[in-house]
Formats: sequence, C-alpha cells, structure tokens
Amino acid sequence: GYDVRVAAVNVAGSGAYGENLHIKTQAAPPDFVYVTRIGPGDCDLRWAPQPGATPQYSVFPFRWIPASQAWLEEAAKSKSKGEIDFFFVAGLVKGANYTFQVATISDLGVGQRSAMSHEVTTTSSLPEPGPRPVLSDPSTQGLKVTWPRVDTNDGNGGSPTTAYVLYSFAHRYAGGGWKTATTLVPDANGVIATSYVAAGLLPDVNYQFKIAVVNKNGQGPAGPESDKMPTVPGKLDAPFQEAFLKTILLTWTPPENNSYVAYRIYFSRYANDPNGIAQNEEDLWSPWTAQILPASTTLQKYDSLKPDYPYRFKIAARNPSGWGADSENVVSRTTIVSDPWSMDVNSQVALQVSDPTITTTTAELVWTGPASSNSNLRGSAIGFRITACQAKSLICDTGEEYLVNCQADPPNIYTRSHECDRTKNKYMRQGLLKNTNYYFELSIVNSGGEGPRSKASPQIRTKASYPDQMSRPLASSLSSDSILVTWDRLVDWNSRGGLDITGYALFKQVSGFSYDAGEVVYEGTSFTYTGLPSNTKLNFALVAENTWCTICPLDIIVPEGGCFFEACCATHSCSAKSQNSISVSTKVGKMTLPRLESATIYDTIVTWDPVPGTPNNIKHFKIRFRDIDRADKDDSGGWVERTFAGTVEGTVQGIGIKNHALVNLDPNNRYEVILNADNGFGYGAESDPAILMTKANQMESIVVVAVRATEATLTWQAPPGRQNNILGYNVSYREATHTEIVLNRVSETLPLSYVTSVGTATRFDVINLKSNATYVFSVAPINGGGI
Repeated sequence: GYDVRVAAVNVAGSGAYGENLHIKTQAAPPDFVYVTRIGPGDCDLRWAPQPGATPQYSVFPFRWIPASQAWLEEAAKSKSKGEIDFFFVAGLVKGANYTFQVATISDLGVGQRSAMSHEVTTTSSLPEPGPRPVLSDPSTQGLKVTWPRVDTNDGNGGSPTTAYVLYSFAHRYAGGGWKTATTLVPDANGVIATSYVAAGLLPDVNYQFKIAVVNKNGQGPAGPESDKMPTVPGKLDAPFQEAFLKTILLTWTPPENNSYVAYRIYFSRYANDPNGIAQNEEDLWSPWTAQILPASTTLQKYDSLKPDYPYRFKIAARNPSGWGADSENVVSRTTIVSDPWSMDVNSQVALQVSDPTITTTTAELVWTGPASSNSNLRGSAIGFRITACQAKSLICDTGEEYLVNCQADPPNIYTRSHECDRTKNKYMRQGLLKNTNYYFELSIVNSGGEGPRSKASPQIRTKASYPDQMSRPLASSLSSDSILVTWDRLVDWNSRGGLDITGYALFKQVSGFSYDAGEVVYEGTSFTYTGLPSNTKLNFALVAENTWCTICPLDIIVPEGGCFFEACCATHSCSAKSQNSISVSTKVGKMTLPRLESATIYDTIVTWDPVPGTPNNIKHFKIRFRDIDRADKDDSGGWVERTFAGTVEGTVQGIGIKNHALVNLDPNNRYEVILNADNGFGYGAESDPAILMTKANQMESIVVVAVRATEATLTWQAPPGRQNNILGYNVSYREATHTEIVLNRVSETLPLSYVTSVGTATRFDVINLKSNATYVFSVAPINGGGI
C-alpha cells in the first residue's frame, strides 16, 4: 500500500500539498499451487501465499474433456476466510482430470492468476440412484421398460457403468413385493441395453419397475419407481348361459381386483341356410356382432330370439392397457315348448296318471301328445323333466336329486333330465309326500335347458302308511324302582305316514326276556316307569302310531258301517319297533346283610347273599368296618372304607361278588361291617350292620390242677382280647402212648375226644376217664369267629 499527495509548482515554487491518498498495488499470484488430498468429487488445494496477502482467494478449476481434447474452465470458487494457503474444493465431477489456478482477491479485484497446478484425477464412488424408467407396449404377459443411459458425467459415480439391475413390483391381491426382474450387462460390443421387455407377467396386473446402476465399486441404490401400468387382460372364461324359450341370459364372474374398464360381448346366430355350402364351421353361423358394456356389468340379456334355435357368444375384457383375448365360444340354444308332448291334436291335456301306479311316494305320469310317436315333432329334445306340485300349498318340486346328465361332457347343468330318452312317454316320479294331492307338469329339455312347463295333469292322491321306524329312545335310571324314557317327536310328514301321530307305544324288556305288551303314551315324549325291581337291567323300544289305527281308513269301511282295522293296531305292531335303547338298570336296592364266611386270628372273609336283580350286574362294592372292642385304639369309633370291583356280565373286574377279605385285624375282636353296591347307575341303600369276629389266639399255660380216679381238673390262662367275646372252650383229650409216657411229651397225632365248656371260666373238670391211665389234654377258645 502507498500514500500519495500532490502539490502544484509554478515559477514561484511549490505550493502546499493536498490530502494524502492511500493506494494499493495488486498482490502477486500465489506460488506453488498443489493438491494434497483427492476424493470422490472434491480435493484439498494448497499454495504458497505472497507476503502481505489476505485470506481471500479465487480458485479456478479446469476439467479435461476427452471428447473435445480440451480443458474446460468451470465456475470459479471464492475463499474469504480460514487458512490463507488452504481451500476445500467441492462440487467436482467424480473420476475426472483436473488442474487448478489461484488468484488473490484485493480491493482492486481479482489479481493475476498463478501458474497451473499439477494434474489430478478425482476418485469414483458407488453410482447415484438409477434413472426413472418408462413403461410401454403392454401385452397380456409383458411390458417394455426403457430408461436413459447413465455415463461418467451423470450419475454413475465417476466410473463406467458395468450393469443395470431391474426390479419389478406386481400389484396383485396376494403376493407381490419388489423382486429382481433381470440384470443387464455389456454385449459383445461392450454396449449395455437401456430397454428390456419383461415377459411371463400376470395378465391384468399393475406393474412398476425401478433401476439400480452398477460400476466397478458396486451397485448403487435403486432410483425412483416408474408409473404403474397394467398388463393387458387375459382370456376370460366363457360366459355362463341360461336359456329360455325366447331369451338367453349371459352372466360372467370377473376375477378379483381387476382393472377392467369395459367388456365386449359378441353374438352370432346359426345361419341355417339349406342352400349354402359350408366350407368350415364359421360358414354355419352369422357374422359376429359386438356390444361394449361398462365394467360394472356382469349380466347381458338377449330377447326376442327364435325358440329351439342355436346361438353362440364370447366375451373379452379391456383395461387401460387394451383389450384382452376373446373367451372360448359358448353355444347355447333356446328351449322347447312341451305342447307337442303334453297336448293332443284337439288341444286337450294329454297327461295321465294311472291308479295302479300310485304308491305312498311314487306315481307314473304318461303323456300321449303327437311328439310321443312322431320324431319330426321333437326338435332338439334330449329328455324331459316331471315337476310334482302339491295341490293345496302349490309347492312344486322338480326332483333335482333324480336328474342325470344327458351328455358325457355337458357344457352346463341345463342338459340334466329325469331320463335322457326323448322317445319315452312315461316316467315314474319319485320323492312324493305321502297322503298328499298332486298334479304334474311336463317340460322338455334340450341343450339349452328346461323349457316351459305344460298345463297341469289331473290330480291324484298318494297313499298313506303306518309310521316309519323311530330312532332309539333314551333311558335314564332314576331310583331303585323307576326309569325315565324319552324320545324325539316324529315330525317329518313322510315318517309319520302322511297322517297325524296319535300316540307312542313304549315297550319294556327285562334283559334276557321278551318285550312286554307295551304302554301307550298319548301326550308328550317321555314316560316314567315305576314299581320296577331293583338292580334290573332293562331295554326299551318304541313304535309311533298314527290315525290309521284310530280313525276309519278311507275305502276300508265294512258293509255293516263299522271300521276295519288291521290286527297289528291292537298289538301295536303295525310299524317296526325302534332299535333298543342302550341298556339301563334300576339302581341297587338295599344291600344284603354281610356275614362271616370264615375267620382266622387276624383275618375274616366277609360274604353275603347275591344282590337281588339281574345277575352279574354290580360294578363296585363298598365295605365299611370299624373296631368296636378296643376303645384304647387310635381308630376306635372310626370307620375304614374300601371299594372293590364287582363282577359285570362278560368281564370279571375284581375279586368276585361273593366274598371279600378283611386282613391285618386284631385277634378275638369284634368288627361292625356294612356293605353297599353300585351297578353303574349309583349306589343303593346300605345293608344293615353285621358284627363279625376274628378267632381268639392260641391258648397257653394249660395246667392239670387235680386228678382223681376217673376225673381231672384243668385250668388255663384266657387268650388276649375281650373276655366277653369268649363263648366257651373246646377241651380235647386222649390217652398218651407208651412212647409219649417215656418221653414225657406229645409226639404223635392221634384221634382226640372233645368236650366243650360254656362261658368264660378258665377251669374245667374232665370226667369219665380211665383209672390209672395217662392222658394228653389241649384247650382251644371258642368265639363268634369259630374255634
């Protein structure tokens, strides 16, 4: 910077100086501009600043353009703060060659530029998001996808593109999601295509595509999605047709989630030109005429057609991408009137039902119109249908369950007839209601379906019958002498025989015996048997009875003016009995008294008389017992309860039904025992209590305390236990053998003589002995359990 002032000079000399003016010279350009770091699209630039320079500089990038073989100067970048010898240069093209100049900026502007820096190349990176594709040329299963080429100047990360990855998304009801459609790589000439025809797509489905670019560094992110475009609709199913005498109704069902905007229906009639010569099938039909319908329509009606005449149809759908393929042709035919079969030449109804053919549910209809015998009047008839109408309710039944297909591969269900024989003139109509007035209507069937029904035949009445066999009743045990039986009311008209139900006959059978005469129940659907024997297995069967057994049947009145009823009415056997109910037993009555079968010192065997009722019918026994002698025992006064299996017919489930062992008892002890039984329907009343006793223990300390000529007095120690339980003692004796006398002990087993003492005394005189003889004595206690 410099200060300058000026003064004027004349011949007289120099005048006064003016004010100082401060001026600056331009700064010299920086020295030694160089790059210290290179990145993808940026670098760090440094230089040697001139003395006195400010941190304001302008950087001038130059990029090498291979196509023009020249350096292109890009927009200058200014630096106004920070280090005076450093600048971060951003916004460069990735993978490009650069060189730089730097100039100082002062008050006087941008100064002289420096010399060029050395040449550098920015690095490359993953590509930028791919370009947005465009869809075109839709077909039923394909779309064309195109996109702009990506080169080193616009989005491939500064590195040549090596591939394009194409993704597709199918917008459909189920499935979908982004999927890899294809990967495009360079061809033999090193060129990568920028279009792709996606094939194998679903018809009438909206698709989107997106693209990712690949370079040497890898695959970049996918770019923006294309607009949606649907594929062209596929081939529709042929429409369903319903034919009438002069009308054909077409219906169709489009697939879910379709994008249709219109339908195109084609119509053609049979040409029927006897003078024409048909070269192919198309010559037999009139030219197609088309009608466009909105997509909201799924029904089309064609009126004023010719009866018994063939027509054909096909359909196609359109969506925003175009028309789909036409469906297969469907050939239909208007139906036939039945008059040539059902009316005679005098226009009178020619339908008859003969009485001998009338049963409870069938009747044979005969038609005698001229078409029955004249084949020229039958047209395209395939078969016939007989509709039965109830005269009172006017409910008509076509008898669908009896229809058959009249072709091996019929195009629709309207070729179904009662019989596929147009030459027949009679048919036995089944499935009628009993005791019901009917009339019949005849309709003729051709490939188009059932034609209009004829006028009604004369009325007939089907026959009545006795009720059908009923389902089995349900029996429930209530007590030891009563059982409740229930059943379902017979409501079906035919099951009732076409008459009202007047009552139900209920039969009872004791297992192994015949049925009884039966009980008639006039009200309700249940009956309770009372006064039955206990523990008795019973079966029940049921018969429904209708007015056939209570009101004079039609045409069966005897001449005397009375009624004639079948003998089965009196025995309730006009209908078959139902299946037996599941066997049920009355509950067990009072259990029989337990008693002692045998006893030991520690055990007793309890027995009892068989439980009254059906043999082998007890599932479980329950026994309760308690010690009533030993007040000092822990269980004194407490009951011990045990359940054990009984014997059911056909299977032995336990120890039996005649006895049960009580073990681990105390000797010479009384026990109170109560029994109960269950036959599967509950326990009955308990037995009365019985007192049973274990035997007393073996005697000890027998002593002969006195001996006389023919007598001996014995004493002994009483056995353990309650002394009052002892009823007496059994004293046995015999003469000792010579060996026993020598050995002074009993060594042989020989017959004994017995004598019994009564009471609890432990002293007894044995009399009537031999004098001067040696005897052996033993004593055994006697109580309620035995000796």
